[in-house]
Amino acid sequence: MLNGERAAPGLATTLSAVTAGARQRGAECSRRARQHDLSYRRWRLWNSLLGVAGAIGTAVAAALLLLGETGGARAVIGGLIALVAAGCVAANTVVIQTRVEEHRIARELFSSLHARYLLLGDLPPRDLVTARLLLEDIERSHAELEVKAPAPDAPAPEPLPSPPDAATDGGPTARLEPPVAARPGP
Repeated sequence: MLNGERAAPGLATTLSAVTAGARQRGAECSRRARQHDLSYRRWRLWNSLLGVAGAIGTAVAAALLLLGETGGARAVIGGLIALVAAGCVAANTVVIQTRVEEHRIARELFSSLHARYLLLGDLPPRDLVTARLLLEDIERSHAELEVKAPAPDAPAPEPLPSPPDAATDGGPTARLEPPVAARPGP
């Protein structure tokens, strides 16, 4: 952070700053992947409902037309039901399936970015220059995805609590010290 603004990835001055930034951006991508997963599930539900409605409508219309008299009321009702069923199938094919695929692809791409960020955060290269270059490459991919991906329909899930600093809480990178034994008093 510089002056309250997020610093560009190239401005990170230490390897730990690069890895911490990568972990934070990975968490953001994970949140976006969950949002797109919720949107994907919602659109897939609509896809299923319209598909079933179209199939039932088509079957009812066909039954009415086959059993109805020529030019009778059943034929008219069957024709109207067939039109509604065709509308359901057309809407499902043109709009709903497209949205399902858009959110499925966005979910997969944000999950992939999440994995790339976490890999950089957990297994960073040994030198700062390589880490910066990797982070900049991931950031470029992230910026392109933000432009191309549809906006998620689902509300943002609650943010995850940020992980505490491992050096201060005895995390996996903290140095382990043997416990201090109590000495008997004089």
